Amino acid sequence: MNENEQGAEAPTRFITPRLNLVMIYRASLLLRIRHWLAGQMMMRLVALVGTAAFLTDWATKSWALGTLKDKTAALGSLVLGLESNLAFAFSSGADSVSPHLVLGARLGAVLAIGIVFGRLFVRDRRTAVGVGLILGGGLGNAVDLAFRGGVVDFIGAGHFYFNIADVVILIGIGLLAPIIRFYALAVQRRIMQWETRWTRDRRLDT
Repeated sequence: MNENEQGAEAPTRFITPRLNLVMIYRASLLLRIRHWLAGQMMMRLVALVGTAAFLTDWATKSWALGTLKDKTAALGSLVLGLESNLAFAFSSGADSVSPHLVLGARLGAVLAIGIVFGRLFVRDRRTAVGVGLILGGGLGNAVDLAFRGGVVDFIGAGHFYFNIADVVILIGIGLLAPIIRFYALAVQRRIMQWETRWTRDRRLDT
């Protein structure tokens, strides 16, 4: 190999790795932008579903307050009638929990769901819809308790009264059930591994 060929080959050896690094960096940057845009789309879907659930819940409660005052109506096996709930869902804890504690718990739950569930669970449209429904329903009941003096329940099934917010929350939990189960099993495996290591270390110490 003559000197001219060696001189032409030397820059090539240095340029090629740099080009490879540039290409890898560009691909990584594009991938990160793509993931960020996908996450933004999912969070917009969460906000859209949550807003729709909140407005639907508010509208149905306003209708119930204006239509069902001092009267009831039959809807198949259900009964439509006004009930003010100062406790948790389906009036649980009505005689043992103060309204201020309930309001704080509801707002804290909505905030926790928005932060934790939004970060961990929102991966596709199903989970985005589930988180949006839970947020919209939880916010609807919290706003009732703060501005209407109590959560407006108007759908009766036996001894229990509930509203649209309770329904959409249950639907949202159902949509998130597979991923909740996945994380629960992961936590269970971690606990089992920790117990195994702890038991083994105790045996070695003895």
